[in-house]
Amino acid sequence: MNISVILPFLILTLGAFLLIKLRFFFILHPINTIRCAFGKGSRREGAITLALSLAGTLGVGNIVGVASAIAIGGAGSVLWLMLSALFSSAIKYSEISLSIKSGGEGIMGVLRAEFGHGGRLLSVLYASLCLTLSLSMGCILQAGAIRGAAEAVSSNGMPYILCAAFFLAASVCAFGKSGIRRAVALTVPFAAATYTGICLCVISANFRDIPYVIRDILASAFTPTGAAGGIFGILTSRAVSEGFAAGLLSNEAGAGTSSLAHSGVGNTDAARAGSLGIIEVIVDTVVICPLTAFAILLGDIDAGGGVLALGELFAKHIPFGAEALLLSVLAFALSTVICWYYYGSVCREYLFGRRGGIVYFIVFIICLAVGLFTRSGYAVRITNFILLGLTVMTALAIKKGADEIKAPSARYSDD
Repeated sequence: MNISVILPFLILTLGAFLLIKLRFFFILHPINTIRCAFGKGSRREGAITLALSLAGTLGVGNIVGVASAIAIGGAGSVLWLMLSALFSSAIKYSEISLSIKSGGEGIMGVLRAEFGHGGRLLSVLYASLCLTLSLSMGCILQAGAIRGAAEAVSSNGMPYILCAAFFLAASVCAFGKSGIRRAVALTVPFAAATYTGICLCVISANFRDIPYVIRDILASAFTPTGAAGGIFGILTSRAVSEGFAAGLLSNEAGAGTSSLAHSGVGNTDAARAGSLGIIEVIVDTVVICPLTAFAILLGDIDAGGGVLALGELFAKHIPFGAEALLLSVLAFALSTVICWYYYGSVCREYLFGRRGGIVYFIVFIICLAVGLFTRSGYAVRITNFILLGLTVMTALAIKKGADEIKAPSARYSDD
């Protein structure tokens, strides 16, 4: 069984358990969820924290990951990608709220609090894996996405774009965690708005074909390519496994990484922080990812072509469409790079205290240069196995602390 099946199975099982435990509150009370996320405490601080967590998730998965899912699993992957948000939202809420209740040190704090003497070892292992993930997925993979976009749009200008991206990312990271929070508060809304706008241009230009695309999505979503029947049969369908995997790679639900965005924020309400996690999943997996998918399907392009094919599609429908895509990818990827430097710094401080800051900065910058100026596939394989390890530990932490996970109380009610 490969990772594209194992991860969806874990998330499906854990997410279903949490949906029932939380009584589907964010589905039945969407206004309540929004009110809980932004209606208590500092709305500005909540918006900045949301932007930081979105910076970690809005990136290569929203474009390349979705395109790959469609290329492998077909149009039906889109439905399962969106349905994965139901399970991802419950998990995000739980991992973040449980982290706040355990002292605001991310899943490391939950592991240490829930597993007694062995919890310290598990928390160190989690922090170490997350630190490594900040260098692979958070740095090398996102840098590779920048290189791919620059090459697709302007091969002649690519060296200048890559150098500019390198110095921008290095400069922001050098300002530390406070500088990163301020930077992503600007770049994430800009990137999301720009990318949404160009996708909507493509979708509106082909709006007459939307019913046919929806029909194709529904028709192919329930056609397993492998085994048939039963939960395992469904999960071994290419459409389901790739759709779920794309959603999970994009929003990172179950890995516990978004809880790190709330580390060091100060006193905050657990339900409010968890509800921000739900908003994060909705923006990432229910809004941005489907926009990419519909643009690809309506544009009738080769999904395997990735950023290059999307750039050609956008260029056909709007002036400077390829350049607008490059700008979006740059903003997404740079935001993710600097966000993961933030996450890595939290883990480094958990492991070593104030020591090692300069060493981590130098290693991170070297990895950034490797991703920007070389081609290597090992980071993808490393990332998949690390995500699996983090997901297993996060699932254990959530299951152990399940009694502490509560839906928002009546004070947030929208009745």
